[in-house]
Amino acid sequence: MAFTDYLIVIAFIVEVVFLAIVEKRMWNTIYTPLNILMLPAAAIMLLVILCVPIFKLYPFYYPSLLIWEVGLLLFFIPSCICNFFVDKKTSVTAIPMPVLPNKWLIFSVTVFLLLVYAGHLYSSLNATIAAFGSDEFAEEASSSGPWAHVLVLLFTIEILCFCYISRKNWYFIVLILLIVVASVLNMVKGWVIIPLLAGVLLNIYVGRLRVTLRLILIVVLGGAGFFFLSYYLSLVFSTNKDFTDEVLFFIVKNFFHYLSSGFLGLSMDCDRGILENQSVEYLFTPFANVYHYFTDGKLLSSLNKFYLFTTWSGFANNVRSFMGTVYVYGGAVYGALVVLLYSSVAYLIRVMLLRKQTFFWLLTDAWMSSFLFMGWFDYYFALLKPFEAVVFFFLIYKGIQFFTLRKDSVQLCS
Repeated sequence: MAFTDYLIVIAFIVEVVFLAIVEKRMWNTIYTPLNILMLPAAAIMLLVILCVPIFKLYPFYYPSLLIWEVGLLLFFIPSCICNFFVDKKTSVTAIPMPVLPNKWLIFSVTVFLLLVYAGHLYSSLNATIAAFGSDEFAEEASSSGPWAHVLVLLFTIEILCFCYISRKNWYFIVLILLIVVASVLNMVKGWVIIPLLAGVLLNIYVGRLRVTLRLILIVVLGGAGFFFLSYYLSLVFSTNKDFTDEVLFFIVKNFFHYLSSGFLGLSMDCDRGILENQSVEYLFTPFANVYHYFTDGKLLSSLNKFYLFTTWSGFANNVRSFMGTVYVYGGAVYGALVVLLYSSVAYLIRVMLLRKQTFFWLLTDAWMSSFLFMGWFDYYFALLKPFEAVVFFFLIYKGIQFFTLRKDSVQLCS
């Protein structure tokens, strides 16, 4: 490491510590959008920097850290502005969970959706040569069409179940497990973790969970466990092969590859002069595709087509982390505007949550924060799922309100 590289790393650590402390004092909580994006990313970034020389990987390009340093400062600006619109003493721990009009109906409908979805997976398995549980199988079975929307609906139900889990409501735990199993069987690993993260964040917000070393270990080991399970299904279960030390070593290497992909991908990309062509439209793919659907019909792909080998031979990487993707496709100016935009959205959601104290804003805040938490890996807002789920949250919230009011009015009339 050169002297300037040490300065860049030290500046990054000082910035993260300073911003985390200021955010805590401004918002009276450590769980702000900036901290949820920044703290996991900082921890993984430092782990990657330490592991690169140990594993003799492609040398880390330290100037790429400057993209995150500038990006975090930009993300902090809307936080300072939005903070003026909330009462510092307001908390979300008192938000009441609405009474579900018919819990068993929700349970039955969800089980029905899962059974129909399982039938779809089974028919897809018979119609493809892709391995069960692989990324290729997920791409063919659930990446587009009506089944992709069914899966997003199941994600929203999964997060809803986190609001009501208890020993008395054991069937919500069953639903969560069933939806997780359906996700593990066919989805990319991040989409198994993100709804679970949203559910955990939601319970932290309302004070039903406290962040302890035990909880952190559960989240980390749980994420690693789902990663391991998905590869076990695709490499061992679906191929009828033995589970050998070679398979285990491959999964462990792949786990670190995924963990480091965002930062090592950005590092190598910057070192080689940015391989991707600048395209602000890519950063707004879901909305751009709505326009293209009604005009020329040429839909954009949300996948980066440039793969880099940042770790070991055979382990390809096409992600650049949240800030990295924004910079790569948006450039310095438009990238800065996109960071300001999504920071403003995140903090306006937090302002609405604190001012309105409603169930809908709680679900939305936890859901959007889960994507920020995964910012160390990739920029997820180029996908439709983050925005589509918010629509489902709103419909569920209004549906609960409607049936609750209708039930109360019937009781009054009788």
